[in-house]
Amino acid sequence: MKTIKKTLALLMILALVLTLPVLAEGEQTAYTDVPGNAWFARAVEYCTAQGLMNGVSEDSFAPGGGTTRAMVVTVLYRLSGSPVRASEKTFPDVAADSWYADSVTWAALEGVTTGKEDGRFAPDEAISRQDLAVFLWRSLGSPAALGGEPFTDEAQIASYALEAVRWARSAGIVNGMGDGSFAPKKGATRAELASILMNLSERVLVSRLSIPNAKPAGLVLDKDGSLLVTDTYHKCVWRVKDGEAVRIAGAETAGDLYDEPMGSYVDAEPEKSCFRQPWAITPFLEGWVVSDTRNNALRYLDEISVQTVNASPGESDLPTGDYGVTYERPTGLAVDEEGNLYASDTGAGAIRVITPYGVATTVAAGLDEPAGLCWHEGSLYVAESGANRILKITGKTVEVLAGSGEEGFLDGAAASACFSSPMAVAVDGQGRVYVADTVNGAVRCIADGQVTTLLRFEGDTPLYSPISPVGLLVTEEGLYVADNFGGRLLCIGIG
Repeated sequence: MKTIKKTLALLMILALVLTLPVLAEGEQTAYTDVPGNAWFARAVEYCTAQGLMNGVSEDSFAPGGGTTRAMVVTVLYRLSGSPVRASEKTFPDVAADSWYADSVTWAALEGVTTGKEDGRFAPDEAISRQDLAVFLWRSLGSPAALGGEPFTDEAQIASYALEAVRWARSAGIVNGMGDGSFAPKKGATRAELASILMNLSERVLVSRLSIPNAKPAGLVLDKDGSLLVTDTYHKCVWRVKDGEAVRIAGAETAGDLYDEPMGSYVDAEPEKSCFRQPWAITPFLEGWVVSDTRNNALRYLDEISVQTVNASPGESDLPTGDYGVTYERPTGLAVDEEGNLYASDTGAGAIRVITPYGVATTVAAGLDEPAGLCWHEGSLYVAESGANRILKITGKTVEVLAGSGEEGFLDGAAASACFSSPMAVAVDGQGRVYVADTVNGAVRCIADGQVTTLLRFEGDTPLYSPISPVGLLVTEEGLYVADNFGGRLLCIGIG
């Protein structure tokens, strides 16, 4: 089982700094030996700005210089927030008063390194590319690799490093040598280390929401590349782009006894509208639909207004009210290639579909609290939260894709795997299915008939793994995770 157990304090450092601007052509960096058009220039600027790496002198970075094992664990120690620990003797060749002693002690206690076969740490020895991958992989809890083409020299990678290298490649952390090889025993230069650290920060775990008290739930990518994010605390919808969040719908409302906005039910201009629990969001017609769970309504949002979706029943037994078809705690949303809107009528145990012309019918009934939805290549994927299963609906056929139905936590064969109230599902271009396993505080992957764990909160890592994942979105950047209780967005490199 691959889970994140002892994750670095990466998000703490990166919460407010997402990416650095690309240097203009010909622009010089702060170092005379790092021209602005060098492939590693942006990475050097990033690592310098974050205090992860320093120059060898005031105006020199020495990008081609080698890196030692002590240097690498020191960088990882800085990423961890440099936790204070009681001095412990870990390796015979690490003096207590050395500049790297605390870093090595931390790395040994966290399981990042076990030292050399002879019991030494070898702090001054050049680190190999495969050992660098191992240090990074272990520091993140040995997460699962997500497939992809192997390096041409994979047979030369040491057995203890193979899984680490596969993960690093699938997550976009390390690149080959240009000819498809990895060169596992080759040393890593300072420029390569800087590039790997920047890739790690941008493609594995990146906080993308820095709004006080925010509780993100639903995610959708807009045409301009920005993210639209529903927020169940502020009862609104945010547009997040380049690290900036702008409220685009849902007015501020009075607070309750704990000063949390109570929300309301108001159809109006976006800035005057009110939600009570905006959950999922998906494109529909020329705007978006938001499932307003506590208002038992679907709300249509565009640049002009927020309106309640008024769908007429396409079958006789659908419940109706003043606004057409009614819902009980609607949650998950999805849309197909023809513009049909799918909605989980969670409390009613059903999934409805609404045509672009406003006619609603039932796709599936008799389900146990269906929640998250995702449409992919002709099929509707469903997180059936009450039954702890993932379903795939194609036409009239309902297939159990994963989950024994027993509540719990178990990886392995999809049919016997266990989930606990999964609330969201997403599918990537390779057909891999991702699950927000909400009560387990985990993000799971279903591929080739197997369930593996990508991230899991286990009580001691609240900043770096999702406490309560409820929303997922696959983008070119990776897999976005809305951690509702943790109040953050995470992005996982998925290759």
